[in-house]
Amino acid sequence: MGGFYNFVSFKSCNGYGYGFSNFVRISKDGSNAIIVQTNMPIKGFFALRATMNKLILGLSN
Repeated sequence: MGGFYNFVSFKSCNGYGYGFSNFVRISKDGSNAIIVQTNMPIKGFFALRATMNKLILGLSN
């Protein structure tokens, strides 16, 4: 389960299922990207998602 989202400041993709999770953030101009993948269930899905957003915004400035 997951999706791709176009925000004003960056592009975002999250997904999870069958014990896997992934988070992708791409800067608006495409010059920076962060990818995090795990093969273990994580308890803090939403906390990690928020951290990813902060990281890409920091790289974009």
